[in-house]
Amino acid sequence: ISDLAMPIMDGYEMIANLRQLPLFQNVPIIVSSASVFASDQHQSLEAGANEFLPKPVEVNSLLAALGLHLQLEWIYEEDKQEKGQSNQQSKQTKVEADTVKIVPPSQEDLNILYELSRKGLINNLVKESARIESLNSDFSPFTQHINQLAQKFKIKQIKNFIEQYLQK
Repeated sequence: ISDLAMPIMDGYEMIANLRQLPLFQNVPIIVSSASVFASDQHQSLEAGANEFLPKPVEVNSLLAALGLHLQLEWIYEEDKQEKGQSNQQSKQTKVEADTVKIVPPSQEDLNILYELSRKGLINNLVKESARIESLNSDFSPFTQHINQLAQKFKIKQIKNFIEQYLQK
């Protein structure tokens, strides 16, 4: 994980130098910077970075990026009180899902959501979900379910949910 602004050489130069060394050619590099201009993001990726995270770094975004690039699956332990609430919520969600008709968006939008969930890009997923919901309020139950899972960083469940509606 590197910043772009560093004292002796900038992040772009460091990444380019690392990528020239055989030992570091395939090491994942995540760039984090307070500069969120598209040109900085593009230049970082062009220099050889695998991911760009704007500062301040959000924990969920960092964990998603690390999970993606290091091929990790995070397992979270729930305490007994949370687990009891979670079971109650999932029962309630099941009842609500049975009574509310879920209207999925277009296959193109589903593909975009699926790719974002596959990459673990929670913030982008939530933004895309909001865009889809703004197209048609019929999509609200679908997007709200995705947002509820995203708030709890349940990427696997989001992927499974979207897969139900993808045409194979």
